[in-house]
Amino acid sequence: MIALALRRFCRLTYLSLFRAKGTEGRLTRKRVKALVKLYLTLWPLQFIHLFFLLLDDVLFPGYRRVQIKAPVFIVGNPRGGTTHTLRLVAQDEERFHCAKTWESLLAPAICERKLIRALSRLDRRMGGKMNAKLTQAHDDLFHDLDQFHPIDLKAADEDEGFFGPIFATIQFIFMFPFLNEFDMALAFDQKTPPADKKTFIRFYRGIIQRALYVNGPEKQYLSKGPSNTFRIEALRQAFPDAKFIYVARNPLQTIPSQMSFLAYTWHAFCDIPEKYPFREFLFKNSGAFYRYPLEALEGNAPESSYAIVKYDDLVSDPKQTVADIYAGLGMTISPRFSAALDRAAEKAAGYKSQHAYSLGDTGFTREDVVAEYRDIFERFGFDTGENWTNDAKS
Repeated sequence: MIALALRRFCRLTYLSLFRAKGTEGRLTRKRVKALVKLYLTLWPLQFIHLFFLLLDDVLFPGYRRVQIKAPVFIVGNPRGGTTHTLRLVAQDEERFHCAKTWESLLAPAICERKLIRALSRLDRRMGGKMNAKLTQAHDDLFHDLDQFHPIDLKAADEDEGFFGPIFATIQFIFMFPFLNEFDMALAFDQKTPPADKKTFIRFYRGIIQRALYVNGPEKQYLSKGPSNTFRIEALRQAFPDAKFIYVARNPLQTIPSQMSFLAYTWHAFCDIPEKYPFREFLFKNSGAFYRYPLEALEGNAPESSYAIVKYDDLVSDPKQTVADIYAGLGMTISPRFSAALDRAAEKAAGYKSQHAYSLGDTGFTREDVVAEYRDIFERFGFDTGENWTNDAKS
């Protein structure tokens, strides 16, 4: 674990300082300022996490005895509705535990969670001033991201942040635009060396055990992460009773939405002249998020171990769609969860996204998307959008 973390940290550092010329991460004044901030804040935080993760083995060795039973992994395209799916299913709190944003970003270790919770209790007794200041700092930091992905530290969200301490999270691609360095996220099953696969899966198993140790060893772990889309085979081998929910959304929505979001993040950390960096790469390679789950699941995994769902169905009839997912996976919906789904359906009916994007603005047309993803449109019966507008919200 330590060797992998140091190797990947050194590799990203080397590329940023000595191989950035001529790349989207070239060392302009803006880029240098961004790197200084990262090396003073984010990177020290990852090594602090790594220290506490190691300390867990000394102070809480019992977490290693936690049995991981039938974990559920929600996979699919970025901007494809996986977060919406997670937050629906996560309301089945009697059955599942899933990561909260604060846990994945600030407290992957048991020690950290217990420390933060102790400080939170102390702060409440003293009037909650610390919580108020942290809430304000959070709002200031993530305000601009709310248009893409509302971030609530206490809400269920993807567990990708847990992989920060070993520098294997796809989230670091925002800060380090060296796409070929992220095979552990974008081509795990196909390209990651066996030794690194073994280290990663061992690390992930420990993360899940820690989460269940603190929040309920009897529960099933629920995960959402687009990068797990490319870890399906490895996850099936590591957790033979694992279940998968693959969410598919119309490429006419996901492609421009994804390009818009990534362009925002890359421009925040890099000085890139193109409005949409890597547009050709993203347009072509986003297809793997659609095709690989079908390849890895259909015909290779027991039918009772996966569910394939269209995002539009989740939006139009969330309760029935979730009921279909549960039936396919051999699970039952409790009365409490059924009531929660009713409330979620009412809330979703009035929801409007604040993320505005334009397909035409990316330089691609409706015809381009339909031609490149024709097999996906046919497989899922997606609307090819003859009356489609280039402007949308997602």
